[in-house]
Amino acid sequence: MVVLQDNQLKVIECNVRVSRSFPFVSKTLDHDFIAMATQVIIGETMEPVNVLNGCGRVGVKVNVQYILREGLLTTHLH
Repeated sequence: MVVLQDNQLKVIECNVRVSRSFPFVSKTLDHDFIAMATQVIIGETMEPVNVLNGCGRVGVKVNVQYILREGLLTTHLH
């Protein structure tokens, strides 16, 4: 997970379990990586997919606790 602060991208979390990241990336890139991983786990051979060029979308996953802790966002409505 990354955050943009002072025009710099900063890595704030690397979740190797990817339990929440897999669905997020699948939806953002419009490819079902969960189904693909399941097929590989059961021994099926998969063709490579080209997702490096994206699909015209940008996904942003935000860690709300970090943003609030660092004072980057207020929870008060004005």
